[in-house]
Amino acid sequence: MAIALMVLWLMYNNRLWDRPVSKNRAWLITLYNVSTVVTLLLCVIMLFAALLVFTLVGGLVIISPEFMEQILGYEVGFTDYLRIAWLSASKGVIGGVLGSSFDSEEDIRRVTRGQRERQRITEPEETDEGSA
Repeated sequence: MAIALMVLWLMYNNRLWDRPVSKNRAWLITLYNVSTVVTLLLCVIMLFAALLVFTLVGGLVIISPEFMEQILGYEVGFTDYLRIAWLSASKGVIGGVLGSSFDSEEDIRRVTRGQRERQRITEPEETDEGSA
């Protein structure tokens, strides 16, 4: 849920969803929208996985099993550390959603789309009539 929220917020907050201006360019705009969603989804998933791994390793190193058993009242295992890391990584992604509001829209667009491809969308279409 945190990953989906992050992707949706990045799309909404940075106005990354394009609407076709003309019907003959609709397929290109659709491809841009799909590629933007897939790119954001993959990036957020990879960053979530990295955060999860680093948090898990940090938890295993810092939190002693004896202390956790004393606090929780039962014998702890690896899954307990994994749950803590999962919760922490999810909260970190939610914090990232809020923090991403401070990024400039221009920086986000530059990361998600190439400038050259962006120019192709905004340039008027050439017709074959003038080249004869």
